Amino acid sequence: MKTWIFLLSLLAVALSWRLGTRARRDGQLTLAQKIKILGKSLMAGVVVYFVLIGLALLYLMLTN
Repeated sequence: MKTWIFLLSLLAVALSWRLGTRARRDGQLTLAQKIKILGKSLMAGVVVYFVLIGLALLYLMLTN
């Protein structure tokens, strides 16, 4: 289960990176813009990871 949670959080990072870079197609992204998008993408992955871990913990508490 934890492997799937980790993979889903990586998917969230990839999707948020894609959406962040796709929205700014007006030209080349500067390094500062790329770092800002990277930070937001990593934060999205961390949030998804902990939300899924919390849901798994809640599920295990309710079923046992």
